[in-house]
Amino acid sequence: LGLNLKEFEEKGNFVFIDCYSGLAGKQPEEKHFVSSPTDLTSLGTEISVILSKLGGNVDVYMDSPASLLASVRPETIISFIHATGAKVKGEGGKFCFTMSPIISKEALNKMDEASDCIIELQLNEPKHERRLRIRKVKGRKHSFKWFNFSIEPGEGIIFHVKSMKV
Repeated sequence: LGLNLKEFEEKGNFVFIDCYSGLAGKQPEEKHFVSSPTDLTSLGTEISVILSKLGGNVDVYMDSPASLLASVRPETIISFIHATGAKVKGEGGKFCFTMSPIISKEALNKMDEASDCIIELQLNEPKHERRLRIRKVKGRKHSFKWFNFSIEPGEGIIFHVKSMKV
């Protein structure tokens, strides 16, 4: 999105947990890391350490638990998402994660049930158009309409909305 994450990290507004350097056989450069993305116990502990260090009201973003499916059972991932989400919400924050529909329909439905908000993304390959819609927002009315968007360097997310003639 064109953000300087190191700058956010230095100000204490952003903390990155490296889960992949260990898999690549590299020494982690980040202050917070776990040896493997499949070590959900260590990841949960690291998240707890950061939450207590930052004093609550912290949002946690995870990209993406779906990538763990080759190594971890869907039930384990769902349990981790539930426990971590409850912990973060209990501290006054939000827990956000990306998910792709490559998991079983049953597991995806369980993830949907546990989520307060679901934002669905699509990529139209021939035209390279990105689309977004909000599929669920707990306790709020919303549009189910698809919106085209792009990610522009230095600008972030730009929504492309057709103007309506009156």
